Amino acid sequence: MSYSVDKYQNIWQAKISEILTDDDIIGLKRKLQIFHEGYALSANGLVDLRTLTDMDIDLSTLNNLTSEMEVHLSRNEIKMAFMVESPIQYGIARMFRIILSPWKTDVRLFEEEKEALEWISV
Repeated sequence: MSYSVDKYQNIWQAKISEILTDDDIIGLKRKLQIFHEGYALSANGLVDLRTLTDMDIDLSTLNNLTSEMEVHLSRNEIKMAFMVESPIQYGIARMFRIILSPWKTDVRLFEEEKEALEWISV
């Protein structure tokens, strides 16, 4: 999984390739915590799933992620854009949309990166 942060726009970006694993989720979570500590807790995010082929994540990892996200997401309005091309990518993005639904997080799915970045930057 590759990962980058755009500090100027206050946007974090993650590109997830091949198989999404527990280690990928844990690593991204750690990097986002560092980003949020150094900058704003309201950073919008872009998750590119267009090269994702499968997912191998334990339910306990998702439960832990959800519990830890509650601390940041319950206080801030955040936008998250997911880039998708295939049905499996769409399904995974919808799963994360459901996980994020209790908080003030606006999650949308896009096929075009330009549209996603325009929406996230507003």
